[in-house]
Amino acid sequence: MNGTARNRQRSSAFGRTPDSEGPEEPLQRLAAVATEGVVALRNGLVVWANAQWCEMVGCAGPDAIAGERLAGRFGDAGAKLPEGVGARSGELLLQREDGDTRTLILCLVQRESKGGPAIFAAEDVSLVRGLQEELLELGRELHEKNREVEVVRERLRH
Repeated sequence: MNGTARNRQRSSAFGRTPDSEGPEEPLQRLAAVATEGVVALRNGLVVWANAQWCEMVGCAGPDAIAGERLAGRFGDAGAKLPEGVGARSGELLLQREDGDTRTLILCLVQRESKGGPAIFAAEDVSLVRGLQEELLELGRELHEKNREVEVVRERLRH
């Protein structure tokens, strides 16, 4: 798919005719190169997502999740999306298509309006949380080894 066709597809997803250019066009171009996942919603349903969001979700592309209810992707029954522009969610568990989960923090970039969809940016903190858990476990193991060393020292003193 060439760049023009891709832009027309994105424009249609944002609710405009393929030949019109609206205020979301710069947002779409930015989302395409962003390192965070970006997803656009109308009435809670996905209308567009960038490649990073699709990778987080584990789907082939935006067409695979178009029309899907975003809230249905989160395993937390009480998961709440941020409501104010710039507001961040707590950590949310995202259910991937392969059954795995990712830990995300969402930020509302733009509220839904007549002129455009709601847009969320997603930060995947799964790796950080995994490293924190590993570091905590290593700390516990180190503590246990230090206790063993102290027991051996005590035996050697007596």
